[in-house]
Order: sequence, then C-alpha cells, then structure tokens
Amino acid sequence: MNKAVLTIITLAWLGSAAYSQNFSGTYDWKDTDNDESFTLVLKQSGNKITGGHRASDMLGRESYTNSISGTVSSGVAYLVCYSGDCTLKTTVKQLSNGQIEWKVTGVTGQGEYYVPQKAIMKKKQSGSSNKKNYYYEPKMSEISGAVKMETFYGPPGYGENPATDRKEAYGILYLNSPINVIATKEDMEEGVNTHKYNVSRIQLVSTTGIKFSRFQNKKVHIIGTFSGAITGHHHTSVLMHVIKISEIK
Repeated sequence: MNKAVLTIITLAWLGSAAYSQNFSGTYDWKDTDNDESFTLVLKQSGNKITGGHRASDMLGRESYTNSISGTVSSGVAYLVCYSGDCTLKTTVKQLSNGQIEWKVTGVTGQGEYYVPQKAIMKKKQSGSSNKKNYYYEPKMSEISGAVKMETFYGPPGYGENPATDRKEAYGILYLNSPINVIATKEDMEEGVNTHKYNVSRIQLVSTTGIKFSRFQNKKVHIIGTFSGAITGHHHTSVLMHVIKISEIK
C-alpha cells in the first residue's frame, strides 16, 4: 500500500479514536443525607463540548447555567462553566457503567454556585431522559404533584447571616415526573428565561392571595404560567404563577 495513503488512514483512525469517548448525555448526582443535587447536561461534537448544569444545596439555594463549553483531550473533558459571577474550571473523566467523575479544578469570582467540588455522576438512560417539554409565559401550562411548605432565609442576607436573616415560607410543588422548560428565542435574548432541564421542584407564586399552606402534603393539579428565577426570594430555577389549583382526591 502506498505510504502516503497508509499515513492518511492511520491519522484518520487516530483522530476517530481520540473522540471515541463521547460525553454526550445527562448525568445526575445526589447527596441524600444533605439534600444536595447536581445535574449535568453535555453535548459533544468532535472534540468540542457544550452544555449546562443545575445544582442545589441543603438550604434550597440553586445555581444553573446553560453556558458550559470545553474540549476533549486524551479522553478527558476540560470544561469552563460560567455560573453567576463565577468561572469554574473543571475536568470530567469517564468511568465504568456509564459514570463520570466531575472535579472542580479552579474558581474565579466571588459568586455562589453550589456545585460539588468532586462527584461521581451516573448517566441517565436514553429512555428515562425523554422529559415532557413546557414553555414560559405567556403560554399556559398544567402540571401535577405534591405541595410542601418549605422555609428559606430571606433578607437581609438570604442565608449569609442565619441568626438575623428573616425566614420566609413558600409552597414548593414536587412534580410527579421531571419536566423540561424551554425558552424561546425572545426569552433567550431577554436573558431572564433560559432552558431548564430535569426540573422536579417548582416554587408556587400567587398574585390573587392563594394560600398554598392549605394544600400542604396534598396532591394537586395546577394551571398557570412558568417564569425563571430572578430575585433572592426565588428558590427554584423555575417558578409557576398559579391561576388555579385543585386537590386531587
């Protein structure tokens, strides 16, 4: 065989082998003892990776972003994640049985992000990642789940000074099944509502005086509109402005 042809074939094989480890998928990690969770969504094309994450800590505080980018080299994904005012440098390594090792290797900025420093994450099976898609306001949506009243730290420090911060109780809907909430092009341009994946907890909001405490630990059906978290009073990545709520008998 011609040496030039052989060289080209060899280089092509080496190139394909370098990217044979595909990181595309949705990965989950949970610390049930501390009520912390972390979801990572990655998409690989060649040696380029993009994606997003959602994380929450034991106080119910959350961070989320759709601004993960990076490259794959020698079977390791080197990622940069922009979350709040922080820039995180991380590595992701593939393990056996569909697991990955996530590790934060550097942080710049003073913001909070709540992702674990190190975690072994399990990849979701393709069949289980087919969540139902919903959309932000003004589109109306119907969802079901169980209501739980939960207490969070409010002003002035929103958890930074537990001894003096005010405590605020909110109704949180735990969905029967996780969902995706998809942003339109206009939503993305405005920069408030972005794609949120694998959403399982939704803070309930009412402008008509609905007392969600009446539905504590009850299964309900809700009609309303979705919006993204904006202020320190918002404790889940997606909120629902409730128009109608009814108990499921």
